[in-house]
Amino acid sequence: MAKERIKVYVPAEAIAAQLRKDEKFFTGGSGCVYQIALGRKAGELQSVYNTSHKAICNWLHRFNAQGVEGLKDLPRNGRPSRLGDESKAKLKQVVLSSPMEQGSSSGTWTLVSEYIRIAFGIECRK
Repeated sequence: MAKERIKVYVPAEAIAAQLRKDEKFFTGGSGCVYQIALGRKAGELQSVYNTSHKAICNWLHRFNAQGVEGLKDLPRNGRPSRLGDESKAKLKQVVLSSPMEQGSSSGTWTLVSEYIRIAFGIECRK
């Protein structure tokens, strides 16, 4: 038995109008939802949006349950920084300056992790 095709329960025109009205909803999810509303299949959109079928289904379920509010990116925590506020401010100053001003022979910042190791004694893992 084939899986039931996922659906959007709002007309494509209404989705397009909402996306034009509020730019914060321009995400990969909103594009997928709009394309599904136009009749495209989730399998076709996987390569277009470089994402999985599951992610597309999640976006559609969130949209159907919460509307465009469900498509907003939520804040993510991530790993805590090992640099304190003072070190972050110093690093920002350094990176915003020219690498040559900091004694580098290169005109580009290619070894920021090396600078962090030397200046702050913190190893950046890859």
